[in-house]
Amino acid sequence: MKNFFLSLSIRKKILVAMLIISIIPLTILTIFTANSVYSDTYRELIDNRKMSINWVADRLALSVSEYRDQFYEFEVNKSLKNDILSWADEDRKLEYPAQERIRTAFHTAISMDATINSIELHNLFTGKSFVALRSGTFVSEIQPETSTLDERNLNLQTNLFFMRVEKEILVIHRINQFETKVPKALMVIHLKPEALGDILESIKTTENESVVLLNDEDEIIQMNTGDGEFPSEDVITSRLREMKNADNEQFIKLDDYFYFYQSVSDGKLQVVKIVPNHVLVNSLEKTLLIGFLITLLNIIAAILFSIMFSNIISKPIITLSKKMQTLTLDSSNKPNTVKRDDEIGILHTSFNEMIKRNQKLILQDYQSKIDARDAQLRALQAQINPHFMYNTLQVIGGMALEKSVQEIYNITLALSDIMRYSLNFSKEMVPLREEIVYLNSYLFIQNQRFGNRIHVKQNISDTLMDMLVPKLVVQPIIENCLIHGFQDKPGEWNIAISAKMMNERDVVLVISDNGQGISSERLRTIQEELKQGTPKAITSAHHIGLINVNSRIKLSFGETYGLTVDNREGEGAVVTIFMKILMKEGGSVEL
Repeated sequence: MKNFFLSLSIRKKILVAMLIISIIPLTILTIFTANSVYSDTYRELIDNRKMSINWVADRLALSVSEYRDQFYEFEVNKSLKNDILSWADEDRKLEYPAQERIRTAFHTAISMDATINSIELHNLFTGKSFVALRSGTFVSEIQPETSTLDERNLNLQTNLFFMRVEKEILVIHRINQFETKVPKALMVIHLKPEALGDILESIKTTENESVVLLNDEDEIIQMNTGDGEFPSEDVITSRLREMKNADNEQFIKLDDYFYFYQSVSDGKLQVVKIVPNHVLVNSLEKTLLIGFLITLLNIIAAILFSIMFSNIISKPIITLSKKMQTLTLDSSNKPNTVKRDDEIGILHTSFNEMIKRNQKLILQDYQSKIDARDAQLRALQAQINPHFMYNTLQVIGGMALEKSVQEIYNITLALSDIMRYSLNFSKEMVPLREEIVYLNSYLFIQNQRFGNRIHVKQNISDTLMDMLVPKLVVQPIIENCLIHGFQDKPGEWNIAISAKMMNERDVVLVISDNGQGISSERLRTIQEELKQGTPKAITSAHHIGLINVNSRIKLSFGETYGLTVDNREGEGAVVTIFMKILMKEGGSVEL
């Protein structure tokens, strides 16, 4: 053997020496590293799932807080709470005005949240219920699906708790008399299962994992199960109690399953994530296999091709690093696909998936903001019509008793034009010309009512007649003049409408009257309500026209635009509307 070694060439001797020096330490290091990686990766997989359940607990806590805030909004509305408590004090009918206030509040909440199926208000004294569906409202003898309320542990809260009834999740809030603490009514929000199920599904790392949501009585209200076998509900609740009784124990391993636990909002909800043990083992085996393959490649590369392949091995990492430095989240900048099966390929694939997810999340966030804005605009638009239509129909009814058929025909024709215009929300922005045509129909009807006392003077150029304005932006102001400015005023009622360009992008529309003006105290109140913006416009029962128009202008053009109200003592009021100039396609304006 000695003579054989000595007979080898120097290149081969160096090769044998390198093999001995490289392979033995590398083998020892590989074994040690494998054990270390196995234990570290095992802990990391567990820690990752701990982090994921903490994350989902935070998401659920945010949802619980939103539902709590929703109930709080109903409670702090004094008129609404008085309606509810008055209805619950004795066995009497829920009056129409109270029904309208409750209906408006409930439908506003339903329209703002697509996951709400319905909202119910149950009278604990009479057993009657007020039910608000997306399609309408009604009062009935429906009993709440909460017969276990009286059986709840006295240590549990009743201000907000969850239940599961068939395919819905119920969020329940009990309303008490403040002075006596006596329960008066029960408010129940019916949620679609995906309201909370989508949050649970988002933390499943593999298809074999399951996520369970329980209420404060350890009852399962949502269960997103994985593929294959998973523990029964009795086993899950049993494991939950074991973790709750343990000190600072966030997870346990029993029966080949890992159970990860987290409480939400002081126990109002509880989350349990169930991971089969073989899922972690499979992940570890794949990691170790890749590690051994890399070790083998390192031995060969270190002996034969260390210099030649250094550039080849490092090149993909440099490429990925440059891509990470230059790639933006702009949807037009698509990441390149790299076809590799090793760690570099995994990094490329993971990075590409991360970019795609971020781009998708950005688009979803942008779309949700657009949807929320559209919902606000439509809620404001829908608010402006009903009271006027009711008054107009009263006029027609009176004329039917006193005047001829031709006059009834004319006013009905004008009313049909108004309804066709005001109830069609296919377009949010219309030319000012259309708005003026609609205004003339409205004034025709009002002149029939007030004996042709209304005189309107318009000073608007043909160019500005073509600019786009939010629909129903002029008529509510004129209606405000008739109701408040000309009440009990003798003689002619004069209204002036003028438009003036401030610069190339802004225009001012001024509406003034010769009415009685506005008192200083009332003017301050109106100006304060205008500053409160869109939320005040949706819930306001006073000054609907001014606040509604102001909010829609701000939603359409931005917070720098809107309207102001001024008082000319003894001469009437002036409303100034500040808007951005928008023209129909192909149109233009000149100073």
